[in-house]
Order: sequence, then C-alpha cells, then structure tokens
Amino acid sequence: MDQDPQIVNHQETVQHMDQDLPPLEAEELPLSRSDLHTQYISILQKVLPHMGKDQHKIVSALVMLALKLDGIIGKDLSPRDTKMVNTIKESILSNDDRLESALMVAERILKQSK
Repeated sequence: MDQDPQIVNHQETVQHMDQDLPPLEAEELPLSRSDLHTQYISILQKVLPHMGKDQHKIVSALVMLALKLDGIIGKDLSPRDTKMVNTIKESILSNDDRLESALMVAERILKQSK
C-alpha cells in the first residue's frame, strides 16, 4: 500500500529537523520558552534553506518544528499528526495576513543565518 504523499512530504521535513535537534537530557527538561525560541530559530536557520521558495514547505516547517519542540508531535508522524499539521498549515495559507506573517518570520530567520 502506498503512503499518502502528504505524510511522506511531512516526514521528509521532520527528518531534516531531526538531524538538527540536539539530544535532550532528562535534567534539561522542561526547557524555558526562551531556550525553546533559541532552539526554534537555530534549527530553522539550518532547515529553511532546504525548503526553497515553496510556501507550503516553509509553512509546514514552521508549524511542525513548533509542534515538535512543544512535544505535541513526535519523530514519526501519525495520520492524526499529519491531519493536525495540515489543518494548521491550511489555516495559515488560506489567510493572507497569516501567510505574510509566517513568510516574514522565515525570511528574517534566513537573513540571520547568512
């Protein structure tokens, strides 16, 4: 049985992120919001260049990394996780203000990485 292309696409994005996530020791948990933000920026600086100009991939990366760092989704995406990511992603993509804001965040992070 073939996998849903949405799941495969999201799993590829998660694999990029997993390569850049440092291992967490039990005594390091929970991370402060500031530490999570720093980690979010650092990982996106490494991941976003692989997304090109594809708005769907960029928004997926922003959403999935936020959910991953907050512990809402794990390393392997279930169909339920994929549905949640797609719902959030489509909510952003279907609203011009949200999309503009997300793309501005991504652009600012990319500029910081250079």
